[in-house]
Amino acid sequence: MNQLIWKSMLCSSLLASSQIAFSEADSNNEQRPHKKPRFTEIDLNNDGQLTLEEFKQHRMRKKKHERIFNHMDQDQNGVVSLEEFRSHKPPKRKHKMEQQRMEQKEQAEQ
Repeated sequence: MNQLIWKSMLCSSLLASSQIAFSEADSNNEQRPHKKPRFTEIDLNNDGQLTLEEFKQHRMRKKKHERIFNHMDQDQNGVVSLEEFRSHKPPKRKHKMEQQRMEQKEQAEQ
């Protein structure tokens, strides 16, 4: 009888710990859905610089590769260095709205 109780307690604790582990893994994925990729993942030829062509190979949600690349390329030399990549901060929401208005205005002028 004691063995049966011990075995059932052991199974219950194992089941509970596995459920906790899986729920923690799921919550970690939910907290960071848009994880920033590593520089080395995008730098396909490993030359220490990102070109627009390499950057376009990276999957993005809204397909705004050129705009984001140009924002990262601070010195506008056509490539993004590791330093530029690390220092890049996406514009805040307020700036996004202003930027969208400017883009719409530019498109209307064309």
